[in-house]
Amino acid sequence: MLQLETEVRPAGQARPSAPPRPLAYRPQPRPSCFSFRDTPMWQSAMLVAERVFAATEKLPSKEDHGFTSQIRRSALRISGDIAEACGRNRLIDKAQHHYIARGAVTETQNHLEYGRRVGYLDADTVAQISRLLSTLYDDLTVRASSVWKGPV
Repeated sequence: MLQLETEVRPAGQARPSAPPRPLAYRPQPRPSCFSFRDTPMWQSAMLVAERVFAATEKLPSKEDHGFTSQIRRSALRISGDIAEACGRNRLIDKAQHHYIARGAVTETQNHLEYGRRVGYLDADTVAQISRLLSTLYDDLTVRASSVWKGPV
């Protein structure tokens, strides 16, 4: 049977308190990402989502559960994955969510191209949003690949 040794103190004597820890041991906030709202990539992604929403607002109601919802979801998922990457602690998890966001960028580009080809979206609007998406794609690639080189 296992016996535990117990400390015997005279009655009324308090347990000795642990020495206070120096301030240097207190956890410090992580400087990499205080808020996803402050990151330029998230701001660009949210701008894309807003522009996609505006571009699809006047589409036929028969497309509400088809094309309209798909393109809106893919555009909004970009900013959502960037925000989720910001909330992760491990660099590999951050990179994974940036790669997922990059996939949502290409999905949104695909939907934009389809919308242009079938006449739902005008070419100027598609070109404008596509430029934003191309820049976002490049930024996400740099951010995700930087995990192997250290924090960016």
